[in-house]
Amino acid sequence: TATANGLTQTPRVFLVPAGADVLRVPTVEIGEPREWLINDQVIPVPFPLNSLSLMGNRDWLPSLDNFGGQSDFGRPRRFGDFRAYHDGGSFNQNEVVSDNRLIGRSVWNTRWLLIIPGSNLVSNPDQGLDRFIYGSGAPGEGIKDILIFFQTYAYTSGKATE
Repeated sequence: TATANGLTQTPRVFLVPAGADVLRVPTVEIGEPREWLINDQVIPVPFPLNSLSLMGNRDWLPSLDNFGGQSDFGRPRRFGDFRAYHDGGSFNQNEVVSDNRLIGRSVWNTRWLLIIPGSNLVSNPDQGLDRFIYGSGAPGEGIKDILIFFQTYAYTSGKATE
C-alpha cells in the first residue's frame, strides 16, 4: 500500500552502527563508560573446527588460505536491510523486526546511519527521496520524525535482563 503522496508504507531500509560502541565495564571507575571502535569484518572459519583438523593444519593462514584462494578476509561485513513501517500513531507488535545481526553491539552507539534508498520508496529514486523529504510540495507534508524501536538486553550480575 502507498501513502497519500504515493510512497510505499513499508520500504526496506538499512540501520548501520557507524560510531563507537559505548559500554560500562566493571574494570574501570563505577559509572565510567568506555568506547570501542568496531570494524565488523569477515573472518572466515577455515574448515570444520575440531582438534584433529586443527592439529593437522598448523600452517593455515586466514589471509592466504581461505575461500579457495579468493580471500574476502578483512572485508567489511554487509548489513542486511529490513522492512520499515509507517507510524500509524500506535505501537503494533506485528511490525517489530527481530534480527540478531547486531547482537553483541551496543545500542548506545555514538553514531547510527539510517539508509533509506529512494528506489525503495517509488520506482524513481530521486522522486522517492524528494517526496519523502518534502512531501508533494505543501509545507509540512514531508517527513517530520523517524521513530526507531530497539529491544535490548543487558547482563547484570551474570543474569540477562531486558
